[in-house]
Amino acid sequence: MRRDFRPSEVDAAFALLNSYETTPFKERPARVRLAALKCAEGDLAKLKCELQEALVDFRDVIIAAEYPSYGELTAQSQKPSPEALEESIREDWKQYSEWLSR
Repeated sequence: MRRDFRPSEVDAAFALLNSYETTPFKERPARVRLAALKCAEGDLAKLKCELQEALVDFRDVIIAAEYPSYGELTAQSQKPSPEALEESIREDWKQYSEWLSR
C-alpha cells in the first residue's frame, strides 16, 4: 500500500480494501484485494472501481491482475496454441512475482 499510494491516500486505500471484507465473496477476500491493488496502479479512484467490479464478478479482477497475457490470448477469436498458452502463463507469473517483490 505504502509503495503504491501517496502518504495522504494510504488510509483511504486501506479503508477501501477493508470494505471488501464485508462483501458476499468472503472466501478469497485477500486474493481479490491484492488483485485490485495491483490493477489500481496507485490510483485511488481506480482502486474503488476495481473493488466495485469485483462485487460483480471477482474473477475479472483476478484475471486482470494475475493472468493478463493469458486473458488477452484466450479472448482472441483464434484458438491459441498450447505452447502460446504455456508461455503466457510463464510471462504472467513473472510479472506478478516482480510486482509483488518490488
